[in-house]
Amino acid sequence: MLYPDKVQRALQERLRDFQDLDSRHARDVESYAAWLDRVGAMDAAEIEAQLEGRVGNPGAIASEEHGSPILLRFGHSWGNHEEARAWAYDRIQGITTLAVDGSQIPPSKDYSFGLAAIQVAWFLNPHRGDKREYVKDASFELLSPNVQTEQGDEGPQLIQEVNLRRFEGETRKLAEYIRGWGRPAPADRPPVVFFDGTLVASFAASLSGEPRTRYVRAVMDLLRASAEHRVPVVGFVDTSHARDLCNMLHHLGNLPPSDRINDALLLQGKMRWGDRTRAFVCARDHILRYYRLSPEEGGDDLQREVCFFYLQTTGDGPPARVDVPRWVVRDGLADYVADVVRCEVVAGTGYPYCFQAVDAAATLSVPDREAFYGQLQLFCERNDMKLRLAPKAASKRRRRL
Repeated sequence: MLYPDKVQRALQERLRDFQDLDSRHARDVESYAAWLDRVGAMDAAEIEAQLEGRVGNPGAIASEEHGSPILLRFGHSWGNHEEARAWAYDRIQGITTLAVDGSQIPPSKDYSFGLAAIQVAWFLNPHRGDKREYVKDASFELLSPNVQTEQGDEGPQLIQEVNLRRFEGETRKLAEYIRGWGRPAPADRPPVVFFDGTLVASFAASLSGEPRTRYVRAVMDLLRASAEHRVPVVGFVDTSHARDLCNMLHHLGNLPPSDRINDALLLQGKMRWGDRTRAFVCARDHILRYYRLSPEEGGDDLQREVCFFYLQTTGDGPPARVDVPRWVVRDGLADYVADVVRCEVVAGTGYPYCFQAVDAAATLSVPDREAFYGQLQLFCERNDMKLRLAPKAASKRRRRL
C-alpha cells in the first residue's frame, strides 16, 4: 500500500530541487519566447544563412509567408458556440473533405492461425447544405499466412509489418482519392484531405532498411499526389511534442538547450482561439534527409517540402500542429486550409469532426476481434480445417462467457 505521509515527506525533501528546476524552466521559456518575437523581424535569407551548415537538426527555416508578427490573429469572435457553428457551416459549404483512419487486429499465439488484419476507413464529406451525401466506408486487409510464416508467428517483425501496412493503407487511400478527383481542383476552394498524424515520419528514423524506406515512400507519394493535383493535405497533431521551432531558436540565439520546452508549450497562452503562427519549413534533417529519390527513381527531392504552423483549437490548452505540403504556402492557401481546420474543430467541439466520424468506422474493438476469430472459425469449418485455441486462452474465454 501507499503511505501518503511518507510520499509527502519525500517530496518535501526534494522541494529545493523542484524549485530550481521550475525556475530554470521559466527562464528558458522567457529566453525562447523573446527570440521568437525577434525571428519575425529577421530576413528569411538571414535566417537560412545562419542555420546553413548546422550539423544535426536545425529544426525549421522561414517559409514563403515569413514576416512579422509571427502570430496571426483570427479575425472572428463569437458570443456562443451556436454563432461559431453558423460561421463554420457557411465557411465550409461546397468544400469536400476526406479523413482516413486505420485500426488493426494484432497477431495472436492463442490460435493455430495467428492472423493479423488491418482495417482502413474513410469519411468523405462534400458539405452540400443539408444534403447528407457523405460517404463512410472501410477496406479490410488480411495478412496472408505466408507473410506471417516469413516474419514469425508473433515477433516484433510481424507487429512492425502490421503497423507499416496500416500506415501505407491510410496514406494510399488519401493519394488514391487525390488522383481520382477526375478534374483540376478549383484553385480557390480545393478539397482538403486529413491525415491523423504528422507528415514528418520521425518515428521511422530509428528504423533501417526496407521498413524506413517504405514509411518514407508512403509519405512522399502522398506529398507528390497533393502537389500534382493541387489538393491540400493536412497532417493534424492534436498534442504535439515537436521541437522544430525551439531547435531553430536554439541555433539562432545560441540559447541553452532545454528538453522540457517544446513548440506547443512555448506558444501556449500566447494565442486566442483560431489564431495561428505563420508557416515554417520543417528542417528536421535526421528523417527528412531520406525524403529524396535517386536519379534512377525520378530524383524527387522533398527534404524541404513540408511546412507546419500551430493553430489554437482550444480556449486555454496548447495549440495543435498542422503540417501541410509547402506548395500550399507558396500558393497562398495556408489561410484557406487553416479555415477548413477551424470549421472541422468547431463541428467537433475542440477536435476535427472528420476524425471523430472516421474513427467510429475504423476502430476494431475487443468484441470485433472476437467476432473476427468467430468468422475465421466458420471459414475453417466450411473448408475442412481445424482452428485450434490454446488451452489457457480457451479457459479464459469460458470464464468470461
